[in-house]
Amino acid sequence: MPKLFRYRFIFFAVAAICLYSCTQYKNAFINRHFHNVTGRFNAYFYAKEAIKDGVMKIETDNKEDYNKLLPVFIYPTKESTKNTFDKMDRAIKKASACIQKHAIKDKQTKVEIPNTGRWIDDCWMTIGKAHFYKREFFSGIEAFEYVQAVYKTKQKYEAWLWMMKTYNELNSLTQSLTYINLIKNDKKFPVEYKGHFEALYSEFYIKQGAYDEAIKKLLEAVKFTKQRAYVARYHFILGQLYEMKEDAQKAKIHYHLCIKNKPIYDMVFYAKMKESLLHKDPASIAKAKKELLAMTKD
Repeated sequence: MPKLFRYRFIFFAVAAICLYSCTQYKNAFINRHFHNVTGRFNAYFYAKEAIKDGVMKIETDNKEDYNKLLPVFIYPTKESTKNTFDKMDRAIKKASACIQKHAIKDKQTKVEIPNTGRWIDDCWMTIGKAHFYKREFFSGIEAFEYVQAVYKTKQKYEAWLWMMKTYNELNSLTQSLTYINLIKNDKKFPVEYKGHFEALYSEFYIKQGAYDEAIKKLLEAVKFTKQRAYVARYHFILGQLYEMKEDAQKAKIHYHLCIKNKPIYDMVFYAKMKESLLHKDPASIAKAKKELLAMTKD
């Protein structure tokens, strides 16, 4: 076979394979693989990054009132959420494009064949989260309900968590309880989501003023949470809750554990201040005063 002909043959063969792979209306390995790869590294990647950037801005701009019981999670207010609309809208746009272009669909009905695309359920979750952070809660619920109804992946469990999160934020605690019971009774609930669940469960109790139960759940959240920023926050809140119960010894323990997990500078300062106010011996008070005075210079 002449070299030029051989190159042309290879070119047209590769082109044919690419065209064959591009179709969304064939549920075969090569098609799924093509759409999984292109979907992940094109639209879904940028959607996920947009959410990450938006959440980072929300947390950076957040102003805590350390003299009040901190919320378990940092969410935007009705006013501050507008500062991240561009990022959340970008996330929705990119995730929607991924679903539109890379979901494997039935040739006759043109409807998605569930559980055939690796990143499609993640895209639906991204859309739901973006709506949540825009405080468009009912649009978020629609996306989460779709995921829990259609997919058999672990994203079903993540959707349950975000449904619980949304109903907590709406103060629809009866609705939250529905998902609490679903999660508690499902033996397949992923361990990696356990910390998030227990923290949401604690938030559920705090909203009712059931602080004893909230403490139990937040202690469980600490056990299953790996991110030190969250662990530090949970310990700070535990310190506050124990203070409210007038248990100074346990409050001091948790403020100290908060500091050990190296949170943001403001939280360290207030944890040290609150810990110092609970000291009774003069030596500890003097030491704490010296540390706080040194920190005020910054």
